[in-house]
Amino acid sequence: MDNKEEKYIIDSSRSNLGAGQDDEINLYDYWKVLVKRKKILIGIFLVPLVIVTIERNY
Repeated sequence: MDNKEEKYIIDSSRSNLGAGQDDEINLYDYWKVLVKRKKILIGIFLVPLVIVTIERNY
């Protein structure tokens, strides 16, 4: 087998995609992401709200 073919062989011990890792969901990590992106989230909420409010009043 040459080097080109070897890099396409999948090692079954590496293909478990994190099976040995902690399966617990850490909600604090999600909270940190939400706080970090709060301006984007507020914008996603307020822009459609303002557009609908303007359209209903005219």
